[in-house]
Amino acid sequence: MNKNKAMTDRHQIAIDKVVIFLDNQMDFELKYEVHHPLTDLEVFIPVGSDYSVRNIGNMFAHLLYGYER
Repeated sequence: MNKNKAMTDRHQIAIDKVVIFLDNQMDFELKYEVHHPLTDLEVFIPVGSDYSVRNIGNMFAHLLYGYER
């Protein structure tokens, strides 16, 4: 995710999701609360939750998403 192309759109999901933040500085907003997750932190996003992710660092940021089958 490029800093100059920050994600500001809100997303809502139909299935549970896990996000792992691999590097850089991120704003992670879940249920209208902003968090600054640490590297390698796993965040659970329950079904129906509104969320957004924004790169606030000066480099590319990398995330992993896991979905339930």
